[in-house]
Amino acid sequence: MKNSLSNSETIKSATGAVPASATSNFPGTRKSAGRSVVEIIPLCLSVILCTLLWGGAFYKYITLSPAGNGSISIVESPEQEGPMQHPDFVVEDYEPVIVSGTNITEEAKIEADAFNDVYTPRKVKDGKVDAQSYWEGAADNYPNYLYASFKEEKTIHAIKLLLNPIPAWSTRLQNISVEYKGASGDYKELIAAADYEFDPARNNEVVLEFDPVTITSLRLTFNSNTGATGGQLAELEIYDVD
Repeated sequence: MKNSLSNSETIKSATGAVPASATSNFPGTRKSAGRSVVEIIPLCLSVILCTLLWGGAFYKYITLSPAGNGSISIVESPEQEGPMQHPDFVVEDYEPVIVSGTNITEEAKIEADAFNDVYTPRKVKDGKVDAQSYWEGAADNYPNYLYASFKEEKTIHAIKLLLNPIPAWSTRLQNISVEYKGASGDYKELIAAADYEFDPARNNEVVLEFDPVTITSLRLTFNSNTGATGGQLAELEIYDVD
């Protein structure tokens, strides 16, 4: 049977002849010099070619401009001997703060003016920082007060405040002040109210250090919390002087 297509109606390619009728109805095609020619629809493509070399690797980024422009940009990354990470995504290793002295919170009686649900104040000295073991002040009732009282005088120089360090406990600011009381008299200011950032990338801990002071009781006042409707604390650590 005789082929109904003439040579002039055929597009020749590296892979063989393609009937002109196979392309004549496609958008972006036209007839030129007796042949059907497929026009490339203008696109902007980004192609990343990764070439692994002995002893290292580099990346070539090739950007093809819209059809008709004809420009090609090639950008090579610096030579490297191993994996590289963009500085904006580098997370610094954090070492938990080691406070000198002994944590004496276990000896204290812990109380609060109020608490939310099952998050009672005694949980701040149970040695746990898991999801259920923390104190939370009464909702929408700032300020929230947390007390640590001792039977006898203690000389202290630092306090560590902790929340659960897992990422689910996202970064939050809590405004906190600290007061102390000696064997007699009223509470006196030890640390003025300030915003403290609790960040899981930094172990969700805040360390407050000060000149040694002799106390029988501490009062922590939570004035706000960007992560909840009440003050929150998983562990309270009070350090005496060596």
